[in-house]
Formats: sequence, C-alpha cells, structure tokens
Amino acid sequence: MEQTCLKRLNSRPLPDTDPAKKGKRQVASTSAVPAYLRTELDEALDSWYPNLLSRAYFVPTEYKNKTLLIPQTISGVEVNITQAPLSDVPRGATGLQESAVRDDQSQQRVLYCLKMVANQQQEPMMVVIKLHYHDYLAGIPKTCKLPKPTDLKKENQRGDFDLLIIHRVYGLFVAEIKIVGDIPENMTSTGKPKDKTKLGDCINKSAHSDPADLCLCADDLSDLSDPLHITPAVIKNLSQWFDRTIHGAGADPAMSDEVYRDVVGRFAGPCTKLTPDLRTRGQAVSFTADNFGGKVFTSQQEEVLNPPSTEPDPLVFITGPPGTGKTLVLTVQANRWSQTENGVHLLSTWSGSLAASLLIKHEIEKMNRNTGSVNRVVKLHQFDLKEDGMVEKAVGCLLEAAGNSKQLCVIADEAFGGSQFGELCEQLHDCIPGLNLWSASVYHGYRPSRLKKVIFTQPLRTPPTVTKEVLQSAYIKDGIVEIYKPAPQPTQVSAPSPPPPFWVPSSDSQTKPLRYRDVLIVTIQTSYDPLREEIKDDDGNVVQPASGMVTGLRRRHFPVRIVEAGDAEALEDVVKMTGPDEVIVADADTIRGLERKIVVWVQADRRNEGSGEEDFGRLDAMSRTTAQLIIVS
Repeated sequence: MEQTCLKRLNSRPLPDTDPAKKGKRQVASTSAVPAYLRTELDEALDSWYPNLLSRAYFVPTEYKNKTLLIPQTISGVEVNITQAPLSDVPRGATGLQESAVRDDQSQQRVLYCLKMVANQQQEPMMVVIKLHYHDYLAGIPKTCKLPKPTDLKKENQRGDFDLLIIHRVYGLFVAEIKIVGDIPENMTSTGKPKDKTKLGDCINKSAHSDPADLCLCADDLSDLSDPLHITPAVIKNLSQWFDRTIHGAGADPAMSDEVYRDVVGRFAGPCTKLTPDLRTRGQAVSFTADNFGGKVFTSQQEEVLNPPSTEPDPLVFITGPPGTGKTLVLTVQANRWSQTENGVHLLSTWSGSLAASLLIKHEIEKMNRNTGSVNRVVKLHQFDLKEDGMVEKAVGCLLEAAGNSKQLCVIADEAFGGSQFGELCEQLHDCIPGLNLWSASVYHGYRPSRLKKVIFTQPLRTPPTVTKEVLQSAYIKDGIVEIYKPAPQPTQVSAPSPPPPFWVPSSDSQTKPLRYRDVLIVTIQTSYDPLREEIKDDDGNVVQPASGMVTGLRRRHFPVRIVEAGDAEALEDVVKMTGPDEVIVADADTIRGLERKIVVWVQADRRNEGSGEEDFGRLDAMSRTTAQLIIVS
C-alpha cells in the first residue's frame, strides 16, 4: 500500500544575494543572472514547454524504472540478460531489490493518474519528478550568485523530492510517496493514518483540519495489476484530492506569470540536472525506443541458444506473441551458423517474410563488419510457397547449397502458414541428414511436425502501453496466438504519453533526433483505397491518383514513401535506414518483423468492420513500435 502526502511550500521568489536589496520581494534575481544566461533560459523554456502557461508538463518526460541487466556474449553477439528482483540482496552482491521495484510501481501509479487528471482539468503546472537537491542549479555558472543547496548546512544538502508541483495559480507543493505495507498498526483499514497529530506536525497542517485529507492512498489509484487502466471512479477520487490539496490551498498572490517562468526555469530549466535528462516528447520517444530496441534476452532465450551440457536443438520452431524476441534469437543463431562451412541460408517463404529475412541478413553483415569477419556466408532465398511448384524449387535450391557435405543451416522467420512450409521441412529433413532449421511465427499452429516448439511469452520489444493494446487482439483471446505472461522483472521504461492531435515529430532530442524515417504508417490494403503512387501520362495528366492518405500527407508537406510487398530494394532501404528521410507507408503484411520508434496504425475503411482488420492490426501493426503508438480510426 502506498501513500502520497502533499505539503505546500512558500512560492515567493528566491531573494537576491545583494545585501542592499535584502527584504525586497524581487520577481527574479536578474542581477545575479547574466543577460546571456537569462536569454538561454527563456529560449529553453519556449522550446521545451511552448504552452507553459496553459497546460501541464511532467519532467523528466519518461520515468526510468530500476532494472538489472547482465551483459553477456552469445555466439559473438553482445546481449543483456534480464534479472528478476530478489527479496534480499546480500551485502556486496549484485542484485535488484524487490523493494526498489515496489517503489517504482508506486511512483508510476501516482504519475499515471496525476497526468490523467492534470490533462483533463487542463491544469497549468510543472511537475518535476525525483529531483535530488544536489542537482538543483548544478549547471549554473559559478559567477551566478543564486542560492544553491551547497549554501545550506551540510546536514540539509542531501535529499530529494518525489514530486515537486509548481502550479501557475496555487504555488509550490511537494508530494512524498511512501510504501507503508498492507495495513500497519498506525493505519486505518482504508490506509488513512490514525495518528493525525504526528502527521499534522510533519506537514505543518493546522490542528483544526484533517491532515489525512492531504493523503492519497492506494485505493484512490488505478489497480496494481493494471496501472494503465484508470477508471472514472479513480479520476473522481483524484479530482477530489486535487481540489482539496491544490485548489483548496487558495491562489498564491506571489505567483505571477513572470515568477512562474522564473521558478520553472530554475527547477526544470537547462541548469538543473534531471535523471534521465528528458524534457520533450521527442526525447522521451527516442529514450524509450533505445531501451526497447536493444538486444535484451531472458534467461529462457539464453538457455535455448546455449542449453546446459548439450548442443542446441537442430530443428526448432519459435512461437509467441509479437515483441517477445523471436527474430532476435533467430539472428543470434544465424550469426553462429554463418561461421560454418556452408554458412547460413535465410529462407523467405512468402512476401510477408521478406522484411524479417532482410533484417536478419543486415544484422549479421553489420556484426561481421564490426568484427572484421567478412568471409562468412549469408545467403537469402526468396520463394513464395503459395505459388504452384515453389516447394520443389526451394528444395532443389537448398539441396544444391548443401552439396556433398549434406550439411545445411536454414533460418525461416515469419514462416508461411500453409501446408507447403510443412511439406518443405519434411523434404529437407529426408534429403539432408545434417539439416539445422530454425523457424518462427506468432501463430503456434504453423509449426511443422518435425520442429520442436519453443514458446516465448515475455514482452521485450514493446512498451507496456503497446502490449496492452496488442492483448486486445482476438487472435490472442481465441488462443490462435500465445498470450503474454507477466515478466518477473520490470521493463526499463513504460512509454511516452499519447501525443496531442496533429503532433509532428521534431528534432528536439539532444542526442538522437527524431527523423521522418523513424515513423511507420501501417494500414491494410483495400479495394476502396489501395496504397499506390500517382501515375501521369506523357502529357502530365493524372491517370491514376495516389492513395487518399498519401495525398493528404503530402499536402501537409510530409515526405512519404510507399513500400509495396515484395519490393526488396525498398525494403532493404527501410531495414538499413538508408535512402531519403521519408515517412514509410506500408501494408501490415509488408513490414512484418520490422520495428520503428513511432507507429501510426490507420484503419483503412469503416466498411471493413467485422472483417478482423482491427485484430490483425493490433497483432501485426501496433506491435511494431518500440516507443510511440498512434491509432487513427
């Protein structure tokens, strides 16, 4: 059970250090701040928080959970292995305490709910999360004589705010979030403190009022099992608490627009260090994508690749819901096999598997270049097994690759679901004694009988907010695709908040700016508005208009590239992130296995309701994002 307790601070401007001005209430210590720095602060506020006086901002813009990842090298590939939290970590040992995880969960629940209420009520405020005293104005030049924590007595220099709320109208508030156990002796059954006198003394609350009113308890928040599900009852509880604590404090007469900007500039401006240092939506998207786009394994996946005391199984079929690391495991195994005499052969069994095959090929070649291993063999074969006679052609091609050695290593990601793939596997097994074949698909029913089934169910590549959307697919609910299972360890981050309407990604990240190619717009081909480019005749007359969606994007000056199924050249550009910086628009089947920081799922046409389009989109389109999901319906 967690409690959040709020205390109001004196929001008068910090005094100037000039003794001659002592006692005067200055709007800002302008004499202590050089003109160039004042300009830099103003420019930063205008850039990072353009609607500072009218909406709520939370910084850092993404909360980073405490996690433990152990680096390891598997088959020449550097990966990080997730570690589950422990109830007790011996002194000097490496481990993640369960108490640290609970603290993060409590902080996240409060933030989820507070963001919802602040946005609904359009509260003009800045919320600074987990600010350590020593980080306040840590980057200010020494020539600036602003008061800093180092000016305090030594015993007062250490500490932090769980939440520092700077409200445009009502002033400054500090929220402390505490885990107090199930129902300790000093609590009532609803989590309210019994000893209100001590609580009142702690927060300087008047003895004539109830200090418990300042407390926000676990029962007032979203459920721990589903913290993202914020019910109307939770919003009502939060709104009432907000009215009691923030609005109930009354307007702060000292908080003018100028003072508000000055205080925000000090606590959330460029001279104060934030951890992580994220101030904008673009930075949050890139940060989240970096965390979910890395090479992260579970202990189960490590064991599949390196089973104890034995060699890995030669014939394996990996299944599980999207984003559980199937392609990454195939990539590591393919890299291992690329070192063998005949190398590794990547098999694309239909147009929907080409992107994943190209991705694996690109990753292996990139790792080989980094290690100087340029002589390894990586070959890609394309066969659309849906077409007549393709099974025989594929078998003949792979038999020729095996040669007299009768040894062959094959990777087939996003395997075709028809009986043809099973037939192909049977023939290869009968003809090649030394066959090694690993395949993968989200659909567990696609497994050929010769291949051992391995199931991954822990979400690794998608944020929790996206995983929740994917879980709504009927393919998962009906058991056609395995269901996600809760991870024993937390994800490093959750996901950026949903963007406002018509949000355009901008290059506002300090380290990895967002680009147009970081955005993937996914839809499903329909006869009403198929994805297609404009075609003109020799006289310049339009004989085939471009898709309505593409035309609309270009009218808003977005550079757009349509990638069609089977277009290997275009897909290779997408995989390698090369070519012009353009938004990619593609059919859901075309981009299976690929990932992007931002995915926009567009329902093609309401006339397709009941066709399963939404379920298919949740499974194969929404799951392609490593950070931000935008749904257009």
